[in-house]
Amino acid sequence: MKKRILKLFLLIIVPAMVLFSCKKDDFSEKDALDAQQSVDLAITVLDGSTSQIPVQGATVKVLVDSVLVSKTTNASGSVVFTNLKIGGDVPVNVTKEGYTSVMTSLETSPSTYRQTQVSGTITIYSLANEKLATFKGRLTLQSDLTDRDREPAAGVVVKVRNTSISSTETFFTATTDDNGNYTLSVPVSSNNSSITLYYPEFTVNQKLAVTQQDGSKAVIERLVRYRSGSTGLDVTSIPSAYATVAAPPAATGTGFSLGVKANRMPLNNSSAFLVNGGAGYNGGVTLLGALIPFSNDPSGNHADLEVNIVDGKITEIIQIIPNTAQYSTAPTLNLNTFSPTTPANIILFFSTTYNIYVANGGSNYNQFPRVAVETENWNTGIRVKSIDSNVDDNANNILGFGNAILLSENLGILNGVIKSIANDGDTIATTTTFSSAPVFSSSLVNNKRAVLNAPSVADSTLSSISVFNGGSGYDRTNPPVVTLTTLAGYGSGAVAKATVNANGAVDAIYIINPGKGYVQNVNDFRKTGSTTTVSQNSDNPTVDFNVRPGDVITQDVHYGTGYQVLNQTTGK
Repeated sequence: MKKRILKLFLLIIVPAMVLFSCKKDDFSEKDALDAQQSVDLAITVLDGSTSQIPVQGATVKVLVDSVLVSKTTNASGSVVFTNLKIGGDVPVNVTKEGYTSVMTSLETSPSTYRQTQVSGTITIYSLANEKLATFKGRLTLQSDLTDRDREPAAGVVVKVRNTSISSTETFFTATTDDNGNYTLSVPVSSNNSSITLYYPEFTVNQKLAVTQQDGSKAVIERLVRYRSGSTGLDVTSIPSAYATVAAPPAATGTGFSLGVKANRMPLNNSSAFLVNGGAGYNGGVTLLGALIPFSNDPSGNHADLEVNIVDGKITEIIQIIPNTAQYSTAPTLNLNTFSPTTPANIILFFSTTYNIYVANGGSNYNQFPRVAVETENWNTGIRVKSIDSNVDDNANNILGFGNAILLSENLGILNGVIKSIANDGDTIATTTTFSSAPVFSSSLVNNKRAVLNAPSVADSTLSSISVFNGGSGYDRTNPPVVTLTTLAGYGSGAVAKATVNANGAVDAIYIINPGKGYVQNVNDFRKTGSTTTVSQNSDNPTVDFNVRPGDVITQDVHYGTGYQVLNQTTGK
């Protein structure tokens, strides 16, 4: 019984031991490193101008998870940064008064999973060291295009590398001061050192005057990227003042209508067309020059139609004889004259003129409505329609009177009611001849704001302002106020006045006071007086040098107008 229990125990425990042994062997050193999330970074700062003596009091800055952490070296020249994420390079910056500043990066990947700290050494050099070369100069840019001076590129980092004494990722650095000046020292050897300078690429807000989407002018700031050796952004010319007028009031009113009354007139402008000559006229006897009368006019007079009758059939219309008759509507033709057995079929193409009058003056009008008209006339026996969508714009005079501006020249508005100002009663105009009465329709106008061109500047004063679009709906007796807006402080004191024509459009701007201190171009950062679109490229400085100890290289760099506009929100 005991032997059987022992066998059973061995059957259970041995496979378990084998399984545990296999799992343990599968967990490698790489697995341990992967499981380790952080590591400490120990940095030692040494003085390269001596025998690598530790530097106490140096400021060491490390970027940890996007946060800049700063520590000061102890007497051993060391600092320790804890809990850095494993893997990759960590940017490190070392500075100390009287020493070169160094920018580099250190690796944070331990070599074994048992290693909880990695270390690195950074060498800086005393500025008292005689084996130094010096680079200095001033960085400037055009960050305020409304100004006439260059602005300093302050707070940016200039870098230099001497590959004979440092790695490709180690740079000696200097930060420009408030005036954009930099002084940068780098250790060099006695027999020439190859040095490479790196001028920074940076982003700042650029101030300039622009034309906005609604056409107005304004001084704005935009995010611009600057880089040495790049092509500059174009900058448009914007005068230091722009002129605007207020929008016209919204059109109001209801009920206005025009009517027409046909005039009595001879049939001089009418014609007749023979469709069918009939039969049996004049007893079948030929009669040339026969007169067939039209119906009487209101005065009892009538016109005649002269025709030829051949063998009892009307074969030709010779003419209409108006006589003294005058008709306002088409008369009828007595086709039973000369006793036909079958009357002829003759069509009269009647036309007359029409007097236009105010049928309803409406109410609450503050300006004339837009009035359209539809007319008809004969064309080879067919009525042809014509339409004028605006009888007051002097553009399409289908009504046929001398002045095509119908409303504003003949009507007025009194207490919101549109009335005739014509001398002959209610008639405001007489049309040309039509085959039927013209039909008028009216609608309120969608008033438009006038747009003015940029003022012209001469000798720092405003010399003229022209009208780009006069708009519509303005009151001729109460022109809109002209507002002059000054940009970037260039100019003051100018006053202008608008006038409005009979159509309700702004037609002219008069300078009452020219003011002073205005400029043709707010963005004239080059001080040339240019009024065209300009740009300024960045300098393309020398970056590679062969230097010896004691050499001093002076080089200024101007970044121009920048090379790229970025999104103000995202910075991209």
